[in-house]
Amino acid sequence: QNLDTLFDVVRAKVEYLIVLLTTDTLFRPWCAGEIVTAFASQVPLLMVRCSSFADLTPHQLGNLEDLVDLVSTNMLQYGITYESLQDC
Repeated sequence: QNLDTLFDVVRAKVEYLIVLLTTDTLFRPWCAGEIVTAFASQVPLLMVRCSSFADLTPHQLGNLEDLVDLVSTNMLQYGITYESLQDC
């Protein structure tokens, strides 16, 4: 229920999603869900990179299932897939 509310807010009530990119941001399923939801809803994203952030390598991008657990966190039921995350 909390994820329903979170993604609804991102989809309908957020004008810009500001994403603070740290070493862990892209590996947290709920952060991935917010990013995918904003991207799919055409909510503009503003990425703020911390000094600790490192871009994902092509290998990591191709193997997101090894980095982010979307299955046990029920993200798939919200349409948050590895493919949609790669598209972002």
